[in-house]
Amino acid sequence: MKLSKLIHEYVYLKQSLGMRFRSEAGLLRSFLKALGDQEAAAITTEAVGAFLVGKGAITATWHLKYRILNGLFRFALGRGHLEISPLPRILPKEPEPQPPHIYSTDELRRLLAATVTLQCKMSPLQAATFQALLLTLYGTGL
Repeated sequence: MKLSKLIHEYVYLKQSLGMRFRSEAGLLRSFLKALGDQEAAAITTEAVGAFLVGKGAITATWHLKYRILNGLFRFALGRGHLEISPLPRILPKEPEPQPPHIYSTDELRRLLAATVTLQCKMSPLQAATFQALLLTLYGTGL
């Protein structure tokens, strides 16, 4: 079975079950674009690994791509379109999450002062909008 048809059937199944599955479908389309519309059984672990890594260091996106592709390949295995999953067997460690930062009063003042640079004729409320957003986020602890 061609990869495009496999992805189409998988996305159709997920959406018919009531899932929105839009961002996942977009990622699967980029997977199809990266690998080309080849037979699903011809997909190699190396090609999948190259798609997962992308253009830089391993990030949390690697694991997101892996989870989505894992669902696709489990779907294909369950329907007999594949005999073995081409996903890599060894998963890299997920990167540590960014530690939270609490802005000091001085940092908040400088951020609010910097919103003045957002003044423009096309959007006169942009600076005020960002000031309100910053104050709301800071005031609620978000």
